Amino acid sequence: MVLQYYRLVYSLSLAYLSFGHNNCHPHYSFYSNPAQKKKNTNYSSCIASLNVAILNRLRTLLFGPSGAGKTFLAEAFKKFGVTSIDADTIDGLSSWQDSAGKKVSIPDDAGKDFLDSHSFLWDKDFLKEYLKDYSDVFVMGSSGNISDMFDLFDKVYFLDVPDFVQERRLQHPTRLNPMGNTEYQRMNAVQFADALKELARKNNIDFIDATLSPEKIYEIVK
Repeated sequence: MVLQYYRLVYSLSLAYLSFGHNNCHPHYSFYSNPAQKKKNTNYSSCIASLNVAILNRLRTLLFGPSGAGKTFLAEAFKKFGVTSIDADTIDGLSSWQDSAGKKVSIPDDAGKDFLDSHSFLWDKDFLKEYLKDYSDVFVMGSSGNISDMFDLFDKVYFLDVPDFVQERRLQHPTRLNPMGNTEYQRMNAVQFADALKELARKNNIDFIDATLSPEKIYEIVK
């Protein structure tokens, strides 16, 4: 309900701006004298502007654990002529932080001590500003506070990947992200996947089989 409320508020805000742009300001229409009302009788144009304002924006988030194929999908979606972004490539969005909220660098061989005491987080204020430059966009990524970002998107999907597929992908020689190089990192990634899956269920997020081809996934989310 909260997500739907924010979507409605945003859509109405866009509609308000659209009405003003087309000289269909609601105050002008409803509170002017009869003579003035005649100057603005193109209500169908106003309604069309409202529909465009609401329908033309579609920001979609696909989130999932390491090994779900987010980076691969972000690149593959570009071939469909849409704007798709791997969140890991957005400078300033994410960081590893300690329990006090201090940003730190993660070592490539990060083990239990580091991973159990640090979190990979997104900056919501940064993302909110970043998304203002996009009306239609697919964002692929995840973080320890990913649920805080849901209300910034019009659609949210969870990329569900089987454990054995996830572990295989984490060890694939073409993988650029170093997370998953060690046995503990892979175990930690699988545990995080379970936590994200439960989060998706609690928030009634639609699941997508992350083993499907990019074409089939795109057909589901477009």
